[in-house]
Amino acid sequence: MHFIYPAAAMVFYIFALGILNFRTRFKGVRSGELKVDYFKTLDMQKYEVPEFVVRMGRHYNNQFELPPLFLITCMACAQTGLTHPVASFAAWGFVLSRMGHSFYHLGSNHIGKRSAWFFGGWICVLVMWGILLLKL
Repeated sequence: MHFIYPAAAMVFYIFALGILNFRTRFKGVRSGELKVDYFKTLDMQKYEVPEFVVRMGRHYNNQFELPPLFLITCMACAQTGLTHPVASFAAWGFVLSRMGHSFYHLGSNHIGKRSAWFFGGWICVLVMWGILLLKL
């Protein structure tokens, strides 16, 4: 059960980013910077899309790349009864890495710092798998 809490934190975090994505899109339409018809096809060649809408949308979509692998890893750890403290630390480290990635992607968008947080998340998942495989 050690892994249910960081997994739940990640799910709720993705949900919060989904709400932020919706609000960002709504703001674009409300301000007149984005036509509502854009959402019929999401064709950025046909419509002018503000940078803040594109960045938020891409960031939200990022949550369906590496985070599902993390959630699967948490389920595998929980299913096997893994209780190793380093694996638990890595699970929480992954959640923190996604928050750091969000901070830089949605803030300054500093590529180096953003990449470091992203790579840190990968390290956390790999550590969890390493411990899991060694304990089997």
